Amino acid sequence: MYSAKEILSEFDSLDSADWLKGIEKYLKGKSFEDLVLKLEGGAKIRPFYRKEDVKAFHLPVLNSNNWLIAESFSYDGGDKVSFNKELLNALMNGTESVNLQLEAGTPAQLSDLLENVYLNMIDLNLSGSAFEQAPADWLSELVTLSEGKVRGFVKTSDNNESIALLRAFSEKLPNYSFFNFELKIDQGIIPNLSILLKEIAAAFELMLQNGISAERAQAQINIHTSLSEDYFLSIAAIRALKRLWLGLIEAYGVEQPQYPKIHCITTQSVTSADPYWNLISNTTEALSAAVSQVYSIEVRPTDNSADKAAFSRRIARNVQHLLKMESHIDHIIDPAAGSYYIEHYSAELASCAWEAFSK
Repeated sequence: MYSAKEILSEFDSLDSADWLKGIEKYLKGKSFEDLVLKLEGGAKIRPFYRKEDVKAFHLPVLNSNNWLIAESFSYDGGDKVSFNKELLNALMNGTESVNLQLEAGTPAQLSDLLENVYLNMIDLNLSGSAFEQAPADWLSELVTLSEGKVRGFVKTSDNNESIALLRAFSEKLPNYSFFNFELKIDQGIIPNLSILLKEIAAAFELMLQNGISAERAQAQINIHTSLSEDYFLSIAAIRALKRLWLGLIEAYGVEQPQYPKIHCITTQSVTSADPYWNLISNTTEALSAAVSQVYSIEVRPTDNSADKAAFSRRIARNVQHLLKMESHIDHIIDPAAGSYYIEHYSAELASCAWEAFSK
């Protein structure tokens, strides 16, 4: 038996200059610089890296990679029985996190909408115009229905509303969080990350002023991310976000850090409205989120027409079932670790975003 070292010794090693010569040969006169990705905020990402090029980038293991399969349901005041039937069908077929968008109705109707739902077994996230009109009333009804044994978050209009709900319901709903932020992953990811850090820091300051400890405050943060069709950008952006988060909570003296709850949702393709194309796009976007290790992933249905909505929702759920049950990505800690390209990409985004945040 030959060792890997012995086998590799039979081949000539190539340095970076040799690789560049080989690349330029196939560029047929074009400059290698034309392949360098230049992002707003100063980051420059080359198309290949070697071990000696990679910046140190370490993400500690703070949780497993078993993300939740999320799905959104909007209630507009219509048929409660049909709504409940659709919700139960989704739960029976793999949905683990329900984003309940309450656009109409009253808190008294919540029991009908959630009939036969085992609230202690899912995440139930509340938002919508009807909810925001009287969030405390809806949450009081939820406390009665669940006896406080439910996880999730609520979306409110501003931080002052969030702190009021946190103070009122932190003991009644101990597994709920009340501060939510948005991150768009696109070519402006560096300024987007910088702005997000400033928004989270402001929320931390508000919680500390209201007697919430830094340890407890970190558990109140939810970050909602619209994924990008750019596979590597999505992975690097989420990994950079987690590294930036660790730097931020360290500054607040958190001794037992945990990552924020990052909720990812796929986007409509900007290149095609074809549902089959979007199904492929959604799959690669969901894969990028799974590789990045997030809290929950929602794959949007690609066809919401009346006769295809149910089928499209099932296919959207099955994308994640395939990632878990056949690809087993949920059993791997930080699948992207060790990739020179992704490691450098992540480090570059984190470095540039932190510099912008610190100014």
